[in-house]
Amino acid sequence: MNDYSLFLDCGAPSLYEKLSKKRKTKVMGAGFADRKFNDYSYAELPEYYKYLQAYIDFLKSEDGKYLNVYSNLDVISNPKLTMRNQRLLEQEGLNPIPVFHLGSDERYLKRYIDKYEYIAIGGLVPNPTSVLIPSLDRIWREYLTDKDGYPKIKVHGFACTSLTLMLRYPWYSVDSTSSQKLAMYGKIIQPTQSKDGWQPISISTRDIRMAHKVTPLVIEEIAKSAELFGMTIEELGESIEMRYMFNHLTMLGVVHKNIPLWPWRMLDRKSNGNDYFKLYSAGVTTPPAARSMVTRVRVLGLDISMSRLDSFFYRTRLKHSIDLKKEIYNENK
Repeated sequence: MNDYSLFLDCGAPSLYEKLSKKRKTKVMGAGFADRKFNDYSYAELPEYYKYLQAYIDFLKSEDGKYLNVYSNLDVISNPKLTMRNQRLLEQEGLNPIPVFHLGSDERYLKRYIDKYEYIAIGGLVPNPTSVLIPSLDRIWREYLTDKDGYPKIKVHGFACTSLTLMLRYPWYSVDSTSSQKLAMYGKIIQPTQSKDGWQPISISTRDIRMAHKVTPLVIEEIAKSAELFGMTIEELGESIEMRYMFNHLTMLGVVHKNIPLWPWRMLDRKSNGNDYFKLYSAGVTTPPAARSMVTRVRVLGLDISMSRLDSFFYRTRLKHSIDLKKEIYNENK
């Protein structure tokens, strides 16, 4: 089934926040400088093991069969406990993609590269791009690419929202909440020639009129894009859902115009494959918007499907995505 691809994230950051606050420990710092404050005692709590078992049970259930990809239940910045969970899930007959956290002991990364075809890199948030690039440059060159610069395995970038990072490394897939977050703040994105590839523009009717902030030519370009996506500027000004869809479709257009077919060589971006880069939309969305996006992605004229990442921590949202995939699966029979 190629019309709706689902990636299930285990929900590790949300789980930590819930259990660490209950234990009254210092909130885990994801920034490199703050990791000395990390406390992993929460991973031995009964509530933690209950969550782990629920995750296993779901993955083995009928609903779990509708997932395209799912991650290990990682313990952020603790490679030993993360590996423990990887083995526990595999002992249950499951095949989660392993997660390596940037800044962790790289011996674990080597093990994952040797054993698996698809892994995920986490620990990017909330570090700025300028801080991430030196570390990512090194691990891509030393571990993730071969002597010719091609990726050895498929790599997913968790919360990789920077187009600069998407273009710099031969990821197989990433996920981003940017489309939804910008929409909630009344903004849409427009492609630009800048290094970021797009810029946010406030279009909400609650803000200053767009005509006072951008040129008539930009407004005309937005109107053309909106028409292509089956929307109007007026709808974009009024509706968060419309802005979310507009943003994600625009991002898809930009990345597929600028990112070579996978796998491609990090040295000169030469492509050696025929697989499209996968940009998973993450964040809050309603069932109607998710359903509409499946159809609207096709207007881009690319051989891709709508791709969404959901968290196991938010079961209701996940159920909506599973139900939608079931509907599409049955329609395509």
